[in-house]
Amino acid sequence: MQAILRAGRNDEASVVFAHTSALRDDLPVNEGAAVLSAHSKGTLAVAEVAKDRRGEAFTINDVVDRLDGDDRAVGRRQVQNVFADLREGGFLRVVEEGGPGVRYEYELAPPG
Repeated sequence: MQAILRAGRNDEASVVFAHTSALRDDLPVNEGAAVLSAHSKGTLAVAEVAKDRRGEAFTINDVVDRLDGDDRAVGRRQVQNVFADLREGGFLRVVEEGGPGVRYEYELAPPG
């Protein structure tokens, strides 16, 4: 957040990109500002399916099947990569570890 405030100290107009989780609630924002997403359409599609499954466990197959026929459809490998990123970011957690013949089950991690 300090870097964001430093960028606005010059006399010229500044454009600053910030991840919203890095902003404090008391930071004044410009109501005319644009909201951008750094995520691909495929990543957003996977996240939407996960959000729709809130409160229940789901597998990568569940997401792949749900996205089948979607114009943002992504392949199994991309879904696996998105899941790995969401796990690393703390948005998904493993409910049931997989193994031979058993799929991993995931759920949305609670906020905080």
